[in-house]
This record gives sequence, structure tokens and C-alpha cells, in this order.
Amino acid sequence: METYVKAYKSYSKLLTGHFVGRNLELEDLDDRFIHHRGEGTKKLGFASYLARMKEDEEVMETWKVAQERHIQALLQCEEVRFKTIKLYQTLQV
Repeated sequence: METYVKAYKSYSKLLTGHFVGRNLELEDLDDRFIHHRGEGTKKLGFASYLARMKEDEEVMETWKVAQERHIQALLQCEEVRFKTIKLYQTLQV
């Protein structure tokens, strides 16, 4: 389980890194990007911004499902831990 938790931490780090990178990328939005038609400069415009927000929504949904499953795995581990501790205590008597 410890190996699994370490792997999950790495996965979470990858996802948080995605959002850190996204914030850096969005610092390059075109000035007044909402008002411009198309993307006439090398900076991000409205269409690019919207596409990235949709992509981020998918990443967040994937992360949410992963987090829910992670919590389920931890709850199962907790059950096993309690049973093991209880069994160990009865063997000590």
C-alpha cells in the first residue's frame, strides 16, 4: 500500500504541475483577448483560452475520479489495518 500511495503522490504531482504550467501559459494571453476576433498575434486569444479551459475541465474530472478511487482504496486499507490490529491483540492474550 505504501508503494501505491507513493505512486498516487507522483500522479498528483503531475496533475498539479499541469495546472502550474497552465497558469504560466495563460500569462501570455493577448491584451483584451475577449474583444479581438481570431488570434491575430502570437499570444493566446479567446479560442485558445476556451480550448484550454475545456481541456482543464477534463483533467479535473479525471483527477476527481482518481481521488474518489484513492479514498476508497484507503478506506479498504483502513479496514484491513483494524482487522489486523484486532487479530494481533487477541493473539497477545
